[in-house]
Amino acid sequence: MYIMKIVTGSKTGDGWVSRYLNRPVSGYITRFILWLRPSVSPNTISILVFLITAIGGLSFALNLPLIAGILIHASSVLDGCDGEIARVTSKQSKFGDFLDSVLDRYGDMLILTGAMIFIWYNNTNNYLIVILLVFVLSLGGSFQISYTAAKFSLAGKSVSRTIEGRDSRMFILAISAILAEWFPIAVFGGLILIGIISNFFIIYRIYKAHNTF
Repeated sequence: MYIMKIVTGSKTGDGWVSRYLNRPVSGYITRFILWLRPSVSPNTISILVFLITAIGGLSFALNLPLIAGILIHASSVLDGCDGEIARVTSKQSKFGDFLDSVLDRYGDMLILTGAMIFIWYNNTNNYLIVILLVFVLSLGGSFQISYTAAKFSLAGKSVSRTIEGRDSRMFILAISAILAEWFPIAVFGGLILIGIISNFFIIYRIYKAHNTF
């Protein structure tokens, strides 16, 4: 009954990676999950995705970048399944949205911390201060992107998402991690890119808020 209702298209708030890469895959995975277990709770999927994300961060810290990259991308794709299941089975709830958001932030923290540890392991020049600065900018930027979007929502406004959302951050980290199997410096480059993109859009949102609120 539920399977036929699932639409693989994007939803409002999706970034480019979610819209064009993740959703077409997650829709089919959601179909399979509901076929296998029609009564599954969306919150169960949220917790499962968080665990996969956490293992991805741990893999980074254990100097296993290829495994980390695969798990990070898998968790990014699966991250859409809880919402799809909630909408299709009419199990949407404010608590579910809250739980998903909290787990996403913890997942971001674990992955970025794991990436920093990986960079430190593979650092031959002892640029610890630079590594910490890049880590702070990428982690802070990631959190502020979500925070500023929430503040706009509370004010009854919306922000369009293109490349600054969590889907893009996870994609950058996944590609960087896979490349790091051969070129460890790729993870450092990925964190720099995340820091630049996220903080650029935060500055833009501050400007937009000043002219909107």
